[in-house]
Amino acid sequence: MFLSKCILGALVVLTSCSFFTNETSLYGKYVPVNYKVTFDTLVLKQNQIYSRKIYDKDKKIVFSTTGKWKLVNGTKIVFENFFENFDRDLNRFPELLSDTLGGVEVVIETGLNNNSFCFGYFPGENCYNKID
Repeated sequence: MFLSKCILGALVVLTSCSFFTNETSLYGKYVPVNYKVTFDTLVLKQNQIYSRKIYDKDKKIVFSTTGKWKLVNGTKIVFENFFENFDRDLNRFPELLSDTLGGVEVVIETGLNNNSFCFGYFPGENCYNKID
């Protein structure tokens, strides 16, 4: 009984922690989880380049950009000149798009076959999952 509780506890800790990762495992396309106002695609490419497109409800591109990213200590990604979308209505508030000069640092969450990271102010908020 004690051993099974210890194993279960270890599995919970392992599945909820960030793990060290390498840069090549991050390459691919990421999409937001549970966005309702916009749809975002973020592609991490070789040579530490990212491309990004944000679509409105009508599937029209409202924002498109490229920039630099880097892996830090195997646990974080730093994006340069990054617009934090937060699923806001960019057609209604286009002035939000002028805020692309800052950078952002996110913690990588890794699962069995999946990478994800979150940009929100609170855990689990504005998360992006890798789809390929």
